[in-house]
Amino acid sequence: MGRALQRALGVEFVLPEVEPREGGTSLLMNPRRQRVFEYVWNYPCSHLRRISRELRIPPQSLRWHLLRLRESRLLASRKVKGKTVYYAPWAIRDEDVPLFASLSNGVRGRIVRFVAHRETTTQSDIFRGLETYQQAVLPPLGELTGLGLLKTWKENGKRFYVLGDAYARLQVTYAEASEERLDRLLAVLRSDGVSPKVRSRGEGEVQVQVSSGVEKSVLRLRLAPAMR
Repeated sequence: MGRALQRALGVEFVLPEVEPREGGTSLLMNPRRQRVFEYVWNYPCSHLRRISRELRIPPQSLRWHLLRLRESRLLASRKVKGKTVYYAPWAIRDEDVPLFASLSNGVRGRIVRFVAHRETTTQSDIFRGLETYQQAVLPPLGELTGLGLLKTWKENGKRFYVLGDAYARLQVTYAEASEERLDRLLAVLRSDGVSPKVRSRGEGEVQVQVSSGVEKSVLRLRLAPAMR
């Protein structure tokens, strides 16, 4: 295993044993399930309500597809702050799940995006910029700071925020591990019987053609997880 992947995913990570399937029986050739898998790969540790809203899939139907993907070990789930989040366990380090879950949370994700677009910002800048009130921003700011996704200090009576060390580590390590994560992804897709083939590749995205017999489709997958 490469050094980048060891840093990003941990040396004990191994591909799960997914039983090969006969042509035409692949879980990932179901169009709706394919969209779910693609979304969770691109936006790891999203919760059911967010996935349902973004993909416009009814929650009951989405639960069924997520269950099938979990049973096959293509995805895993874990509760974070009372919400069940979904991710690819062979591509996301377990200790990073709370970090990605926080980034995928609506208010927390908006705060991080706001801070990321500025060199430094104050607490009052944040709640004014998000057009909300201070009490709604303070608990998420405390959580993001505690996780290391934001860094804070007080100066001249004002509290300032910048992106934290944990955020920088996620960016660097997963970007460095992108090739090895892609190799794992292709291996998992092969084990699912969809004959993956890289069709095109851009700076941050790869398009992978999957097929099972006559049927073909394309997955559009980020090389590194979205940082919201």
